[in-house]
Amino acid sequence: MEGCPQKTGICLKVGTTKPKKPNSAVRKIAKVRLPTGHNVRAVIPGAGFDLMEHNTVLVRAGRVRDIPGVHYRLVRNKYDLGPPHGFQRQQRRSKFGVVNWVYLIRTPTGEPLQVVSSLRSRRQMAQAEWGLPQTWERGKFKLNPRAIPEPK
Repeated sequence: MEGCPQKTGICLKVGTTKPKKPNSAVRKIAKVRLPTGHNVRAVIPGAGFDLMEHNTVLVRAGRVRDIPGVHYRLVRNKYDLGPPHGFQRQQRRSKFGVVNWVYLIRTPTGEPLQVVSSLRSRRQMAQAEWGLPQTWERGKFKLNPRAIPEPK
């Protein structure tokens, strides 16, 4: 890695391998060519991916203890390796590249207004009329008058 925390690489091959005893599983790995010219094997964390040959990925250090020869991991949600499909975590999401769930709030006329996170929107939408966005002020939810569109 030449002293770098991450490096971009080109995926050469995507496959699976089995871990050492006593573990039993099918681990997803990718063979990646780094800009230094080295070909390395990296594990794909999380569940579900749509990685193919010639895709660009971000590689970080971190060995996988039960797979011999795999000393790198791919970073989710960067370049061509998106977040896992149907992976709905609420804690420790950054490890798997899963962003917070978002809900699209619509105005009474039906047009999209703003995208807000679900952790705040559940409480906000219960207090707001029509589910309009609110701002966080002094620990309480208050209606943001600038975000409300003028009626036509």
